[in-house]
Amino acid sequence: MNDLFAKQGSVKTKGLPFILPNLALIGDKVREFKIKYTPTPHIQDRRHDINVPNYLVVKSEHSKQVLIRGAVWRVKLFYDMNFKDKSLLNYSAQMLYALRIAQLRKDRVLRDMYGERNSHMWDGNKAISYSFSGAIAKKVENNTATKEEVTFHELWKAPNVPRLDVDNVITNLIRLINKLYEDNNVPAFMKDVIDTWACGNMQDLERHRVQTVIESVVRQQVDFKTPQYIIEQDTQVIMNAFYTAWNIIGDAQNYVFWTMSTDSGAWQEYKTEDNQFRTKWVKIKLSDTKVRYRVNKIRRILQGKERNMSSVGKVGLPSKEQKGRPKGENDMLVLPKNISDELAQEIIEHSSIRHKHMVRFESDVAHGVHGKAKIKPFKPDERIDKAIRELRKSSSDRGVVPRRMHRMASDRKVFTRKSTVAGGSMMIDCSGSMGLYKEDIREIVELLPASNVAGYVGYNKKINDYDGQIQVIAQNGRISNQALESLSHYGANSVDLDGLRWLAEQPEPRIWVSDQMVFGVDEVTGKNDYLDNEKRVEIARFMRKNNIIPIEDREMVLKVAKQLSLK
Repeated sequence: MNDLFAKQGSVKTKGLPFILPNLALIGDKVREFKIKYTPTPHIQDRRHDINVPNYLVVKSEHSKQVLIRGAVWRVKLFYDMNFKDKSLLNYSAQMLYALRIAQLRKDRVLRDMYGERNSHMWDGNKAISYSFSGAIAKKVENNTATKEEVTFHELWKAPNVPRLDVDNVITNLIRLINKLYEDNNVPAFMKDVIDTWACGNMQDLERHRVQTVIESVVRQQVDFKTPQYIIEQDTQVIMNAFYTAWNIIGDAQNYVFWTMSTDSGAWQEYKTEDNQFRTKWVKIKLSDTKVRYRVNKIRRILQGKERNMSSVGKVGLPSKEQKGRPKGENDMLVLPKNISDELAQEIIEHSSIRHKHMVRFESDVAHGVHGKAKIKPFKPDERIDKAIRELRKSSSDRGVVPRRMHRMASDRKVFTRKSTVAGGSMMIDCSGSMGLYKEDIREIVELLPASNVAGYVGYNKKINDYDGQIQVIAQNGRISNQALESLSHYGANSVDLDGLRWLAEQPEPRIWVSDQMVFGVDEVTGKNDYLDNEKRVEIARFMRKNNIIPIEDREMVLKVAKQLSLK
């Protein structure tokens, strides 16, 4: 017998598996490699740098280890290979290929250490049984697993592609959308999405959250005059571009982990100890040419060349296109010249925010129509003497035709002249809390004697085939208390468009005291109902076309009146 000692059972643990290649032994020289975390998507210039992209902010430490393993294997696999394409997509293609190799290497090491022979495995390799992995998973859950068992569990359950941190994805998505509005290039936006997240898994990202974020950024980027349907088109274009890019990334990862072969082989015949002939599958390492072919194919998939891109029709954003817009959409509101810069900025900021949200509400049951308002005659019941005095023609001792000869003996002011009296027009949305108090109306009339102040309100029902009413509250220095009382009886605002039509016929400046939350009515019952986007856009377009300035805040309305009175 040649054996001197009997075989003994090992009492040592298997230890931690070594699944990374020894990069120092590449080729015929010993080299020193350093891991470099790159804050932006680019490839390191030094060949001995292991480029780990930290712009891929991963969800957990397990995903970070997956990313590092892929970066190390990329150096091992492609250190001596040159590619004509030096782009980031080629780097991402190499990383995806390396992640697949890292996964196969990890699984093979774990199967060799912990697996058992399985007759059902066609290649005769070991397999890890479900009972074994399940038992360790239960130990880990109960905190009774050893360090070795914890390591096995983490490696065995590690994702193929690092899972990304959702909050970081959202942050970077906002940055890319802002860049899109600067460049107005949708294909470039898609390329940025693919460049940034080609090597990550975004399965934890909820579609509803993405849509909400995109719409929010769009509303911040578009101009004050942009109608709702353009905002919706921008949102849809960006959503379509983002998810098309996401699907392209999915195509590449599915090819790498489910379709692509990483080795070749052949069946070889061999003779057993009892002189029986058997066949076995012998794996053959892929040549550099075949590896290069697979990397180039991954890159082509990431470029979108393996997918029908007809769904991405637009190169630019709809909000950037000026041609073909309906008349009135390009009109801008102009504030009166004697409004101070500070007050003007305050009005612009508050009104712009309200206008952007004017048609934000979405509803599947928006069947309302514009309400029909009855214009009631003005019946004043109170005079404001200060305003009436301002409106009267003043006397002067200079002129052409003397009309007041009775003043010759007193002050000699026998001529009359017209004076410029401050005025303007104001339409008040009297629904809910939007109405002004009687004292506010009196103050406005005293400040602006020539002003016309009216209000409108909806009935929330049909009254003599009308859905609401418009009443003049103040005109030519006189006030109708009865109109104020009548407008306070109802609380709907379903006749917004008719109210603005009345205001458009009055002298400028035209002030619309409203929160811009417009509604319509049910065509049959007259009850309040939501307006669809087209009808809301119609109101917004009419407002801009006729330079109707929306102001919501009561204090701001009084500030405007005071500054307009200083002529």
